[in-house]
Parts: sequence; C-alpha cells; structure tokens
Amino acid sequence: MNSFMRQAISAIALIAFVAIAPGTSDAANGDCGQPLSNGDVPTASDALNTLQTAVQIADCNNFDPCICDVDGGGSVSATDALTLLQIATQIQTVDALNCDCGSPVNRAQCSSGELVTLPGSDIDAGWNGLGHNQGLIEGAGITAAVVKRCALNNDIVCRTAADCPGGTCDLTCLCDSDSPSEQLCEVTGPTGPGRCLRDLTLCEVDADCPSPQTCESFFGPPLPLSSSGTPACITTYFAEPIVGTADAGTGEGSVRAFLRSRVHLGVGATTPCPTCGAANENPAVGDTFSCGNGSPNTGDTCTVDAVSPLFGGVSFDCPPDSASNVSGQGLAIIFTQATTGIVERQAVLPCAGNLAFLHPSSGNAFCMDNPTESCTTNSDCTRCTDDLTPCAGDGDCNPGATCAESPDQPVSCGVYCHCGFCGAGTNVDQPCFSDADCDEGDTCAQGGQPGGPIGQANPNGCANFICGQEVTEECSPNSSPPTPPAGSCSLARFRPCQQDSECAITGSGVCTFQNLPCFENRIIREGVPSTLDDVCDSDYTTQCIDDADCPGGSRCVSAAEPSTASLYCIPPSASDAINAAAGVPGPGAIQFVGRLIAARCGNGVVEADEECDDGNLDNGDGCNEYCRID
Repeated sequence: MNSFMRQAISAIALIAFVAIAPGTSDAANGDCGQPLSNGDVPTASDALNTLQTAVQIADCNNFDPCICDVDGGGSVSATDALTLLQIATQIQTVDALNCDCGSPVNRAQCSSGELVTLPGSDIDAGWNGLGHNQGLIEGAGITAAVVKRCALNNDIVCRTAADCPGGTCDLTCLCDSDSPSEQLCEVTGPTGPGRCLRDLTLCEVDADCPSPQTCESFFGPPLPLSSSGTPACITTYFAEPIVGTADAGTGEGSVRAFLRSRVHLGVGATTPCPTCGAANENPAVGDTFSCGNGSPNTGDTCTVDAVSPLFGGVSFDCPPDSASNVSGQGLAIIFTQATTGIVERQAVLPCAGNLAFLHPSSGNAFCMDNPTESCTTNSDCTRCTDDLTPCAGDGDCNPGATCAESPDQPVSCGVYCHCGFCGAGTNVDQPCFSDADCDEGDTCAQGGQPGGPIGQANPNGCANFICGQEVTEECSPNSSPPTPPAGSCSLARFRPCQQDSECAITGSGVCTFQNLPCFENRIIREGVPSTLDDVCDSDYTTQCIDDADCPGGSRCVSAAEPSTASLYCIPPSASDAINAAAGVPGPGAIQFVGRLIAARCGNGVVEADEECDDGNLDNGDGCNEYCRID
C-alpha cells in the first residue's frame, strides 16, 4: 500500500472517530454511499469503509460493491471515498452521489440457501441390483450458509464483526460480482433447526431432548425404501458439518459430507415408513393428515414434509418406532465428494468370502468370459469395446472400436469388489473404496476380518460376474450362464414378481421384466451445474427483476437447479434380511436433483435459515448482520 493510501486511511479514520453521528431518517443501511450507516447522509465511517474496500482490506460491508461506487465508474476507488468524506463534512451534498445498484433483489449478497429435492433424484444402492433405480422423497430441504471470515485475518471463521479483532466479518464470496475471483464461496451446513435423534422433535442442544437422545441435523424427514419386497425406513443425520465450495459464476459445486443412516425395519410392503397422507390421498408438502401405523405418534396430526411418489407423504411428526432400528447409532455414509462434476470409483479389492480366491492377488484369476484364459492383470484380458471379442490391438477390432482392458470394457481379470473398510477391513465407521479414503498410513481392505464387519460378498448380481456386456450397468440375459431379468409389478415397482397373478392379488398391475441393474468395475456418475437466475417463485421459470414482475403476490427470488452426484460405500445393518435384500455391504450411487434458493441477508425478507431480516446488516437493532435475532 503506498504512502498516499496510508495517509488517506488514517485521515478518514480520524474523522470517523470524532464525527458526530447524524440523526435518523428513512434511509436504510445499504443505500447509495452508505455501506454502514442508516442516517440521512453518508458518514465518515462510510467513507472509511469505502476506502478500505478500494484497497481490498474490506468489502463494502458485504453489500453490492456498487453501493460504494458512488461516482458510477464501475469500480470502488479512493475518489469514491473522498466524495463520501466531503459529503460527511458538508463540502458536497448528496446530489453528488451516482450509484447504480440495480434491482432490490440484488441489493444484498447471497449469505445462505435452501436446497429442496425435485423429481428425478435417484438412488442405486447395493451390489445385487435389487436396490437400484429408487427415487428420493420430493420436497425435502436442507439449508447451508456461505462461510464468513475476518477481513484482517482470513484464517478466522466468523459470524459477526465481534468475532474479528480489529476488522470486519466478510462473506467468502460475492454472488453478484462480475469477478470470477470473488464468486467462489466456501459453504457449510446444515444450518437449519436440529431434531432429537429418535422422536425427531425440534431442538437446539442435546439438553432439549429426552435422555439419552442427542440433538442432530437431519437430511430430510424419514426416507421410505424397498428392495426385493423388503421395506426399510431410513432416518439420516449429519455426523459432521458439510465442507465444500460453490461457484456462483459457473454454478459448479463440490462438498464432503459424513452422514449416519438409521435403518428401521419397514412397517409394511406399501408403507416402509409411517405415512403422513397415503399415496392415494395425493399428499403435498404442507398438507395435514394423521400419522399412519408404525409410529409412536400414530393417529396424531402431522404436516407433510416431503412426498414419496410410491409410498405417500412423510413427516418429522411421524418418526419410525426406535425399537425397529437395526443400525445402532446409524450406518456411516461418507460422501467424499458430492459434486456437480464427474465422480468415479473403480473396484480394486478382493471380495469377501467364497469369491476372494478369484482376485488376481490369489494367483487363481482368469479372464471372466473364458475360464481357460488365466491372467495376472487386466492387461491380460484385452477385449474390443464393441463386441468384447479378444484382441491384441485396435486392428483386431471393428472400425470405431478399440482394443482395451478393464475397466474401459467390462471383462476383467478375475473378480473385484468395490467396498471395504479402513483399519485393514475392521472399521465399520469408515467404509472405503481404496486407501485414499482412509487416514494417512491406514489401509482399505475387504471386510470379514476377525472382530470386524462382514465384507462385500459379490461384485454384482450377474450370473457370470460381468456387468455391462450388452447394456451399460445391466446384466446380460444372453450371457453364459444367463442372468434372468428381474420382474416387478407395473403399478408398484417395489413388488417383485415372476407372473401376473402375483401382482393381480394386490391390484398392482401386471408383472413386467427388465434386465437386472448392476455396477460395473468402474462406476461413473455426473452432476449438472446450474447458475442462479432471478425467477418468480410461483413457477421458478418466469424471469423477473423484482416482485412486481411476478403474478399473484409471488416473489422474485434467486434460484438454480443443480444436480449433484456422489458415490459411497454402504456398511451392513444388523438385519440379515435387509443386508441380503439391499446387497450390502456394497457400493451406492446417488443423483440428487434439487432447487437451490439463495437467501440474501439484508434484503428485508426472511429466507432459508434466517431468523429475521430487517433490511440491513446492523447489529444491536434486534436483527444482527447474520440475520439472527439479537
């Protein structure tokens, strides 16, 4: 910083210290030239904050930089600070101000947001394929916040300026900035209210819950799932805060999350979780019903928090019976990367149990489509990528195909499984794909070790252990031996069947068949980034500048619709029936399609995780700069 800047800051700081505070008026904090004050004219403190913004040691108090760009020059400069100082000392009048801050919706920067599940979200769970293609509940939401750090010490995470010695507490990004360097946000969460572990009642701290329950942040209300006709009700909470980033400019994001899923034996085939409105009652989020069977609150009034298209409404008001829990404190579900980009994992571990001898490390492996072709690595089993015929080079393959080894084609040398456990296969709370998922110096190995969890028994449900021979992530009914297609009822996909009569009994349509889903040696999922756009919350498609552009009293909000993908390993439960039906231990894949609605603390509207929003970022007025009640 040059000498002139130091002198200017010192001079303005001195004037700010001795300046007499102006009288109150209808002006608001965040008006042109007033990043800090809410009086009738800018103050010397506003001038100082603007100068600090110009030299990049402050950030216009988290407002749109245009508020400090009082000459409309397109950037914040020392000239802007001088203009404000002259107004504060009555050398100039407010007529000298020339801000162009755009619409009210962009006045305050993004401080937090709520992500709500949409149709199209999908779970593929377990090695056997029976738990694949299951939908998530729709309408469930979680909230997260943009991390704030002290301007003078970026190592300090803060909530308000009081947390920062001698400086301001600034957002780690400016979602409305045109500068890519200012658009990358640190995010954390969830930030919404907690729930007691078993009865799911609201809480803030552990003491609010009946002992021995703890207060946890849940990943939505109970999730009903059914694999091979075996129902389960899942309640999932965050064992650790979310850690990651989101880029407001590109819409890209990636987070790490450690969850625990409490698995409960399902209430019934058509109601894995206690319902809050049966499927035939067409429940919608916000509707009220009575809790169905299987809950301690059966018969009590409930409000729908999310909807399963297959099983009906679910609610925090209708928790499953804790006596049906078969997973202790909850299965460890670790999303090492939930991303709007590409995530992939490759099977490298031996399987546990009877198939361990077929891993190349045993010396007994052969190319999986030819028991007479022994091998030591996948490079010994090269196949053409179109028809999987043996080859020595690309010239042996049809035009457009290449000669490749697994996992670029599905014929591998021996059998591999995806999931094991850290601690050389003993730590059930740290499932892993490879050593990279474990602590430094630790190893990932198949389960089944003495005193440890059972291990993944099979790579997939295909009869010949080759997934993707003809169709990506499907077993082939034409293999040798063949894999029979999986049957399910047309009107109730959770009901397995082999003939129409099995579906007719329950009024579930006819029995239809599809190739059994499976995980290939390499699992790939891809998310889709989405940038924020100002749209009406009546339909989230009509673009707007402010609320006046929206019909019927709806609001103009900043929203995006990203899809995130993640791969993870699923530990076993204490129920052999659920383990067998779901194919666990084993890999899982989730595609989370959601709508992100950004909250802007200081815009006068309570959104996402905000407790209040009085239209400014002042402290001491009942609603602080973090939009929490003082």
